[in-house]
Amino acid sequence: MLKFYYTATSPFARKVRILLAEMKLAHEGVDVSPGDAAQVVEKLKAEKSLFGDEYEELVPSLRVPAIQDGGQLIFESNAIMTYLYQKGTSISSESVEIPLAPTVIRPDHVWLDTMILTTIDILMDSIINVAQISRFGVDPKSNSYLIRQAKRAQSCLDWLEARVSPKGFYPGFFSVADINMICALQMFDARGSVNWRGRSNLESMLSCHESRASIKDHPVQLL
Repeated sequence: MLKFYYTATSPFARKVRILLAEMKLAHEGVDVSPGDAAQVVEKLKAEKSLFGDEYEELVPSLRVPAIQDGGQLIFESNAIMTYLYQKGTSISSESVEIPLAPTVIRPDHVWLDTMILTTIDILMDSIINVAQISRFGVDPKSNSYLIRQAKRAQSCLDWLEARVSPKGFYPGFFSVADINMICALQMFDARGSVNWRGRSNLESMLSCHESRASIKDHPVQLL
């Protein structure tokens, strides 16, 4: 059986959990959560492995999520989602109004869709960097590196706003890009960390899909 390594609070792992639910793929979940916020800071200060020695010896990125499928190891969320599609599992759309997209990348928009997925990850990484470094007492409003991270996030949001339709990135379908974007926006709302509201296309896209069962059944969780 497919083994899925995750932490409950990771937005990147949440993306994969949502797709697993959409595809109804049987899997064994392995929670490698490092503990609460104080424990995370303590482990980082002590330069200890965050997710456990066994996991971090297995996964070179030292990040979650990852999956093992037989002898195959796949890490990084978008690579995992692409792998799940390529497994060839049939995607049922009978019980939903908006079906799951048939492909991760639209065949006639390969470079655009690749850039969209990359930009959403850059956006999420920037905000997570700000949050992680702030835990060490650094003021994000007075640190030039964190100021640039926040500026990058707003620039990414503007770029994505110009490329998403009110129905999503793959109109007529619920796509991997939609899952990525929803996980980012709902994380920002839950943390109160990013002012992304006022972008009408992104707001409409979120409203279009946020009541979907896979989204509601796997809500944002915070440390």
